[in-house]
Amino acid sequence: MKKRKLLIPVFATAAILGSCQFESFDKRCARESIEYTEQHCPLRIDPCTVLDSMAYDIDQRTLQYYYTLEGILDSTNTLTPEVVEGFTKQLKNDIINSVQLRKYKKERINFKYIYKSKATGKTSLSIQFAPADYETAPAASR
Repeated sequence: MKKRKLLIPVFATAAILGSCQFESFDKRCARESIEYTEQHCPLRIDPCTVLDSMAYDIDQRTLQYYYTLEGILDSTNTLTPEVVEGFTKQLKNDIINSVQLRKYKKERINFKYIYKSKATGKTSLSIQFAPADYETAPAASR
């Protein structure tokens, strides 16, 4: 009987401490994006693209990726409407097929990709996907 009386306060304390540690999905995303940036960025993706940072906008529920373009991609001549359209389709398919983004897609967040010019520092390209973009994709592309 004494053991049972002793366990009640232990479980109650554990429950209280555990509830204090609770973090919402959005706050966790914000924290994890900061941690990822600190641990991995800048991260060279390919010869012309560097991932500078990630951020999560809690109010807009948007996971944002910030890249720098250099070399051949750092030109308005290269980023023609046709190239941007093809690139946008590829990014959308990457989101649809990504296992790593599953928890974010389940929560129906937005994804935003911002590409800045290394030469000018200005935004060269900004692409955003809402849940409607990656949930209503044709079955063939999933």
